Amino acid sequence: MSLRNLFGPVLHAHRTYLFHIHARGFKQHVSKTLMELHKRKEAYEFGKQPSLPPPRSSFLEWNYDAELYSFGKRLGEHIDPTLLAQSLTQRSFIIMEEERQKAVGIDDPIIKVTENTPLIEQGERFVSRYVKRYLRTVLPFFPEEGIESVHNYLLSEDVLAHIAFHIGMNDIVQSAVSLLFRYQSR
Repeated sequence: MSLRNLFGPVLHAHRTYLFHIHARGFKQHVSKTLMELHKRKEAYEFGKQPSLPPPRSSFLEWNYDAELYSFGKRLGEHIDPTLLAQSLTQRSFIIMEEERQKAVGIDDPIIKVTENTPLIEQGERFVSRYVKRYLRTVLPFFPEEGIESVHNYLLSEDVLAHIAFHIGMNDIVQSAVSLLFRYQSR
């Protein structure tokens, strides 16, 4: 009796076993991932939503200058970094930062950025004029009341907040709320 006849079925079974392992439909990590996704879906459906994830600005490796640079590149415009930083800094952030520095013991707080109040007024006038001109150009036969309605909708707080969130402004706008969250999470 030859060795092939004696060990042939064993070798054949071993070879078949190896081929069947690689032909399985799910990998090992898939079941764990699916179970986690199922838990999240159940938590969402039954109102047991977990707390919101912390913003990126609360992490230690946060680099505000790099984020401003990348935001400017995402917009596709060349904007002076100091002007961009000023436009994204609210008055509440400056007041809160001054109070925080005074609490630490600094008598004369030094804040490098200025608030965006004058830029807000200029920006509102510019955007309003631009949107109205655009709508009048694109919709020449649309009545003036319709243009005013679309203008008011496009410049409503909800629409602007939606747009700002989706272009990535939620982490780089400096306000008292973002500052509070940043220092409470550490």
